[in-house]
Amino acid sequence: MKHKIDTLIVETVGFCNLKCIMCPTRNYATGKVLISDEIFKKVIEIVKKHDIKIIDMTGWGEPLLDSKLEERIAKIKELKKHMTIGFTTNGTLLTKKRIERILEAVLLGGL
Repeated sequence: MKHKIDTLIVETVGFCNLKCIMCPTRNYATGKVLISDEIFKKVIEIVKKHDIKIIDMTGWGEPLLDSKLEERIAKIKELKKHMTIGFTTNGTLLTKKRIERILEAVLLGGL
């Protein structure tokens, strides 16, 4: 039986800039972990192979700590313009410039 994948959760950052009492990341002892470019290439291969409709770029970490977040979003959107890409953030790292770059990556599929 072939499995259908239509939603993918990609945690690019395994840490956070806050230490909220209810969040498990405050107890992470492994240090600051970012997804490697090699692993992200595997994510791109999955996107190419499957009819994925939604990618959530949130895990337990703060996605805005990923300096390549916009680049990663743009790469996905270049492959599949109609895919929904989202993430949940605490918002503390949002700036006007960062919002513009994220929107550009999502809307134009490139930076």
